[in-house]
Amino acid sequence: MTSPRRVLSLILLVAVLATTACASPEAARTRNGGPGGDVGNHDAVPEIHGPTNPYYQTPRTGRAIAR
Repeated sequence: MTSPRRVLSLILLVAVLATTACASPEAARTRNGGPGGDVGNHDAVPEIHGPTNPYYQTPRTGRAIAR
């Protein structure tokens, strides 16, 4: 059968491969001196629509608006 040393070596190899596979190269990349391309790569307050009003000249009709 297989020796305990060989089984331990195989377990260690799988653990090392799993650990290195989870290390993203995006974690070290930076954009414009800010955070990298990983989760949380945004300003403290993200600007969604900019300085515009997305509901400009939207018709306001119906029973709910008449009250």
